[in-house]
Amino acid sequence: GEQCDDTNTIPGDGCSATCQIEVVDADIDGYNNLVDCNDNNANINPGASEVCGDIDDNNCNGALNEGCPACFPKPASLVAWWDGTSTPVVGTAPTIQGSVASTGVPGKVGTSAFEFTGSGGALTSPISTAGLPYGTGVDLSFAAWIKLAGSSVSNQRILSYAAWKPSVACSPSIVLSYTPEGKIQFFVGSSGLQSPVVLSNPPNWHFVTATLSVGQMKLYIDNNLVQVKNIDVAVNIPNCLNVIGSFYQGVIPLTSSHEPFIGKIDEAQYYSPALSDADVTALFNAGTSGVCR
Repeated sequence: GEQCDDTNTIPGDGCSATCQIEVVDADIDGYNNLVDCNDNNANINPGASEVCGDIDDNNCNGALNEGCPACFPKPASLVAWWDGTSTPVVGTAPTIQGSVASTGVPGKVGTSAFEFTGSGGALTSPISTAGLPYGTGVDLSFAAWIKLAGSSVSNQRILSYAAWKPSVACSPSIVLSYTPEGKIQFFVGSSGLQSPVVLSNPPNWHFVTATLSVGQMKLYIDNNLVQVKNIDVAVNIPNCLNVIGSFYQGVIPLTSSHEPFIGKIDEAQYYSPALSDADVTALFNAGTSGVCR
């Protein structure tokens, strides 16, 4: 580092001509380097609000995530977790088909989320490669925070599970989507259920959970179990492609027939065995703290 007793007295080298630490405000946030714990980031300073769920001391008080709800302890059943960054927290990374923004996109939890424009792209991963369950007796929950940014004449797919693979008959598939009427629907093959009321304030963040256990489907919105349906216990989910953000069929750009999602999806998580009612409540209540890393 710069030595204040050397012969270099040029201002801007970290020391003044009189060997004092120079007072600067490099990020121009109104707080100088004597009080700003990160003078290269204007969002971090003593006057900032603490951001729940990230790894920064946003308000420079020496503590992380103070005043935030407790995070939900990571359960052993969490088999895949895509948090809006290029590196998954659990499991293997999805492939970005086309263009899906993430870095710098504020999420419900932390500072990243996946943002879909409606035609630009999708996230894909072969089910077996991602370590996700398939075959008979699938016991699975998909959970994510969603934030709608636009309406569409078609459904907007949040999740397409086992919905497509070249030269393979991918049926039955699991589909979770937002309808033009403003409702959330959940299908396993031809068996489906739908939220009885429209989603309130779609531009706000909502927590959506879809569960398939042996012989039963459940749909949760935020902290509410809104629908339950019994189905064939012998349903056989094929080992095809897992897709977030559309009904992807190997082609970009997407059209309305691909039911592209418009908005943000954050903290996409897959659990097997499926989540209990109490687990869903705990995840929702964790809010901006999310699942413990």
